[in-house]
Amino acid sequence: MSRACPSKGAPETAKVTPPAAKPPTAAAKGAAVRRRQIPETYIEIELLGRATHCLVDTGCDQSMIPLRMIGGCPLHYTDMEVYAANGARILVKGCIETTIMVQGQALRVTFLVSDEIDEIMLGFDWLKAQGAHWLFDEDVMVLHGQRIPCKDRESRRSCKRVYARERVVIPPYAESNVPVRLVKMTQRTPEAEWVVGPHKLQKNVFQARVLLPEVDRHAAV
Repeated sequence: MSRACPSKGAPETAKVTPPAAKPPTAAAKGAAVRRRQIPETYIEIELLGRATHCLVDTGCDQSMIPLRMIGGCPLHYTDMEVYAANGARILVKGCIETTIMVQGQALRVTFLVSDEIDEIMLGFDWLKAQGAHWLFDEDVMVLHGQRIPCKDRESRRSCKRVYARERVVIPPYAESNVPVRLVKMTQRTPEAEWVVGPHKLQKNVFQARVLLPEVDRHAAV
Protein backbone atom coordinates (compact mmCIF):
# COMPACT_ATOMS: atom_id res chain seq x y z
CA MET A 1 0.00 0.00 0.00
CA SER A 2 1.19 3.56 -0.58
CA ARG A 3 2.00 5.56 2.55
CA ALA A 4 0.15 8.80 1.80
CA CYS A 5 -1.76 9.36 5.01
CA PRO A 6 -3.28 12.85 4.98
CA SER A 7 -1.83 15.67 6.98
CA LYS A 8 -3.80 17.45 9.65
CA GLY A 9 -4.97 20.00 7.12
CA ALA A 10 -6.40 17.49 4.66
CA PRO A 11 -9.88 18.20 3.32
CA GLU A 12 -12.67 16.84 5.47
CA THR A 13 -16.00 15.44 4.44
CA ALA A 14 -19.20 15.68 6.39
CA LYS A 15 -19.58 13.50 9.44
CA VAL A 16 -20.54 9.94 8.72
CA THR A 17 -23.88 8.99 10.23
CA PRO A 18 -24.18 5.25 10.83
CA PRO A 19 -27.34 3.59 9.56
CA ALA A 20 -30.26 3.68 11.98
CA ALA A 21 -30.82 -0.06 11.82
CA LYS A 22 -28.17 -2.71 11.40
CA PRO A 23 -28.72 -4.82 8.27
CA PRO A 24 -29.76 -8.42 8.95
CA THR A 25 -26.81 -10.78 9.14
CA ALA A 26 -26.87 -14.24 7.63
CA ALA A 27 -25.32 -17.29 9.27
CA ALA A 28 -22.13 -17.57 7.26
CA LYS A 29 -20.53 -20.88 8.13
CA GLY A 30 -17.16 -20.41 6.42
CA ALA A 31 -15.17 -20.83 3.26
CA ALA A 32 -15.20 -23.93 1.11
CA VAL A 33 -11.51 -24.52 1.83
CA ARG A 34 -9.95 -26.60 4.55
CA ARG A 35 -7.28 -24.85 6.60
CA ARG A 36 -6.10 -25.29 10.16
CA GLN A 37 -7.67 -22.71 12.48
CA ILE A 38 -4.70 -20.62 13.67
CA PRO A 39 -5.05 -18.52 16.84
CA GLU A 40 -4.76 -14.78 16.29
CA THR A 41 -3.78 -12.26 18.97
CA TYR A 42 -6.01 -9.56 20.41
CA ILE A 43 -5.83 -6.91 23.11
CA GLU A 44 -8.68 -5.26 24.97
CA ILE A 45 -9.28 -1.57 24.25
CA GLU A 46 -11.94 1.03 24.85
CA LEU A 47 -13.14 2.98 21.81
CA LEU A 48 -15.77 5.74 21.98
CA GLY A 49 -16.70 4.61 25.48
CA ARG A 50 -17.17 0.98 24.47
CA ALA A 51 -14.95 -1.96 25.46
CA THR A 52 -13.94 -4.22 22.59
CA HIS A 53 -11.19 -6.53 21.35
CA CYS A 54 -8.96 -5.65 18.43
CA LEU A 55 -6.57 -7.70 16.38
CA VAL A 56 -2.87 -6.82 16.63
CA ASP A 57 -1.39 -7.52 13.21
CA THR A 58 2.28 -6.77 12.48
CA GLY A 59 1.68 -7.79 8.86
CA CYS A 60 -0.85 -4.97 8.39
CA ASP A 61 0.94 -1.77 7.38
CA GLN A 62 -1.89 0.54 8.44
CA SER A 63 -4.42 0.26 11.27
CA MET A 64 -8.01 -0.25 10.09
CA ILE A 65 -11.52 -0.05 11.48
CA PRO A 66 -14.97 -1.03 10.14
CA LEU A 67 -17.15 1.89 9.00
CA ARG A 68 -19.95 0.80 11.36
CA MET A 69 -17.72 1.36 14.41
CA ILE A 70 -16.58 4.97 13.91
CA GLY A 71 -19.69 6.61 15.38
CA GLY A 72 -19.69 10.35 14.74
CA CYS A 73 -15.95 10.70 14.09
CA PRO A 74 -15.25 13.00 11.12
CA LEU A 75 -14.09 11.09 8.08
CA HIS A 76 -11.01 12.53 6.33
CA TYR A 77 -9.94 12.01 2.74
CA THR A 78 -7.07 9.63 1.95
CA ASP A 79 -5.71 8.31 -1.34
CA MET A 80 -4.19 5.26 0.33
CA GLU A 81 -4.89 1.91 -1.31
CA VAL A 82 -5.19 -1.32 0.67
CA TYR A 83 -4.89 -4.90 -0.55
CA ALA A 84 -5.66 -8.08 1.36
CA ALA A 85 -3.14 -10.90 1.70
CA ASN A 86 -4.77 -12.65 -1.29
CA GLY A 87 -4.26 -9.57 -3.49
CA ALA A 88 -7.89 -8.43 -3.48
CA ARG A 89 -8.38 -4.70 -3.12
CA ILE A 90 -10.15 -3.44 0.03
CA LEU A 91 -12.19 -0.30 -0.58
CA VAL A 92 -11.17 2.53 1.77
CA LYS A 93 -13.81 5.16 2.63
CA GLY A 94 -11.37 7.56 4.30
CA CYS A 95 -9.51 7.78 7.60
CA ILE A 96 -10.15 9.00 11.14
CA GLU A 97 -7.96 10.17 14.01
CA THR A 98 -9.17 9.15 17.45
CA THR A 99 -8.07 8.07 20.92
CA ILE A 100 -8.28 4.54 22.29
CA MET A 101 -7.88 3.54 25.92
CA VAL A 102 -5.57 0.62 26.69
CA GLN A 103 -5.57 -0.25 30.39
CA GLY A 104 -5.91 3.40 31.41
CA GLN A 105 -3.53 4.78 28.77
CA ALA A 106 -5.02 7.25 26.28
CA LEU A 107 -3.30 6.53 22.94
CA ARG A 108 -3.84 8.28 19.61
CA VAL A 109 -4.37 6.24 16.47
CA THR A 110 -5.11 6.92 12.81
CA PHE A 111 -7.44 4.32 11.31
CA LEU A 112 -8.24 3.67 7.67
CA VAL A 113 -12.00 3.13 7.42
CA SER A 114 -13.65 0.44 5.32
CA ASP A 115 -17.01 -1.32 5.17
CA GLU A 116 -15.27 -4.41 3.78
CA ILE A 117 -13.72 -5.52 7.09
CA ASP A 118 -15.45 -6.61 10.26
CA GLU A 119 -13.02 -5.99 13.13
CA ILE A 120 -10.54 -3.41 14.38
CA MET A 121 -6.92 -4.04 13.41
CA LEU A 122 -3.94 -2.29 15.02
CA GLY A 123 -1.17 -2.44 12.46
CA PHE A 124 2.57 -1.92 12.21
CA ASP A 125 2.18 1.88 11.93
CA TRP A 126 0.57 2.12 15.38
CA LEU A 127 2.91 -0.41 17.03
CA LYS A 128 5.96 1.52 15.80
CA ALA A 129 4.52 4.90 16.81
CA GLN A 130 3.87 3.60 20.34
CA GLY A 131 7.28 1.95 20.65
CA ALA A 132 5.56 -1.34 21.42
CA HIS A 133 7.55 -4.37 22.56
CA TRP A 134 5.86 -7.71 21.98
CA LEU A 135 7.06 -10.46 24.31
CA PHE A 136 5.81 -13.46 22.38
CA ASP A 137 7.03 -16.02 24.92
CA GLU A 138 5.04 -14.29 27.67
CA ASP A 139 1.93 -13.36 25.63
CA VAL A 140 2.44 -9.76 26.72
CA MET A 141 2.81 -6.45 24.90
CA VAL A 142 4.69 -3.63 26.62
CA LEU A 143 3.29 -0.16 25.87
CA HIS A 144 5.09 2.78 27.49
CA GLY A 145 6.36 0.55 30.28
CA GLN A 146 3.00 -1.09 30.99
CA ARG A 147 2.46 -4.81 30.39
CA ILE A 148 -0.69 -5.49 28.34
CA PRO A 149 -1.88 -9.13 28.30
CA CYS A 150 -2.52 -10.55 24.83
CA LYS A 151 -5.50 -12.80 24.23
CA ASP A 152 -5.74 -15.59 21.69
CA ARG A 153 -8.92 -16.63 19.98
CA GLU A 154 -9.70 -18.92 17.09
CA SER A 155 -8.94 -17.35 13.75
CA ARG A 156 -11.94 -16.03 11.83
CA ARG A 157 -10.05 -15.65 8.59
CA SER A 158 -12.05 -18.54 7.10
CA CYS A 159 -15.36 -16.73 7.67
CA LYS A 160 -17.13 -13.79 6.09
CA ARG A 161 -20.12 -11.81 7.30
CA VAL A 162 -23.12 -11.60 4.95
CA TYR A 163 -25.33 -8.49 4.71
CA ALA A 164 -28.40 -7.75 2.61
CA ARG A 165 -27.57 -5.17 -0.06
CA GLU A 166 -31.03 -3.60 0.01
CA ARG A 167 -34.42 -3.80 1.68
CA VAL A 168 -36.44 -6.74 0.32
CA VAL A 169 -40.10 -7.53 1.04
CA ILE A 170 -40.92 -11.24 0.74
CA PRO A 171 -44.65 -12.07 0.43
CA PRO A 172 -46.13 -14.80 2.68
CA TYR A 173 -45.67 -18.39 1.48
CA ALA A 174 -43.13 -17.30 -1.12
CA GLU A 175 -39.46 -17.70 -1.98
CA SER A 176 -37.13 -14.87 -2.93
CA ASN A 177 -33.48 -14.31 -3.80
CA VAL A 178 -32.04 -11.57 -1.60
CA PRO A 179 -28.99 -9.69 -2.98
CA VAL A 180 -26.13 -9.77 -0.47
CA ARG A 181 -22.60 -8.52 0.02
CA LEU A 182 -19.82 -10.43 1.77
CA VAL A 183 -17.55 -8.68 4.27
CA LYS A 184 -14.09 -10.01 5.16
CA MET A 185 -13.45 -10.65 8.85
CA THR A 186 -9.72 -9.82 8.47
CA GLN A 187 -7.31 -8.81 5.71
CA ARG A 188 -6.05 -12.39 5.68
CA THR A 189 -9.36 -13.92 4.64
CA PRO A 190 -8.53 -16.35 1.81
CA GLU A 191 -9.93 -16.22 -1.70
CA ALA A 192 -12.53 -18.99 -1.91
CA GLU A 193 -16.14 -19.93 -2.45
CA TRP A 194 -18.32 -19.41 0.64
CA VAL A 195 -20.95 -21.63 2.23
CA VAL A 196 -23.99 -20.10 3.95
CA GLY A 197 -25.79 -22.73 5.99
CA PRO A 198 -29.56 -23.18 6.45
CA HIS A 199 -30.88 -20.98 9.24
CA LYS A 200 -34.16 -19.88 10.82
CA LEU A 201 -34.08 -16.07 10.78
CA GLN A 202 -37.36 -15.60 12.66
CA LYS A 203 -40.76 -17.30 12.93
CA ASN A 204 -41.71 -18.83 9.56
CA VAL A 205 -38.72 -17.18 7.82
CA PHE A 206 -36.00 -19.56 6.70
CA GLN A 207 -32.75 -19.21 4.83
CA ALA A 208 -31.60 -22.02 2.54
CA ARG A 209 -28.10 -23.37 2.18
CA VAL A 210 -26.21 -21.66 -0.64
CA LEU A 211 -22.72 -21.53 -2.12
CA LEU A 212 -21.54 -17.97 -2.82
CA PRO A 213 -18.68 -16.85 -5.08
CA GLU A 214 -15.65 -14.87 -3.93
CA VAL A 215 -16.77 -11.88 -6.05
CA ASP A 216 -20.12 -10.91 -4.58
CA ARG A 217 -21.34 -8.53 -7.30
CA HIS A 218 -24.27 -10.82 -8.16
CA ALA A 219 -24.43 -12.89 -4.96
CA ALA A 220 -27.81 -13.72 -3.40
CA VAL A 221 -29.26 -15.98 -0.73
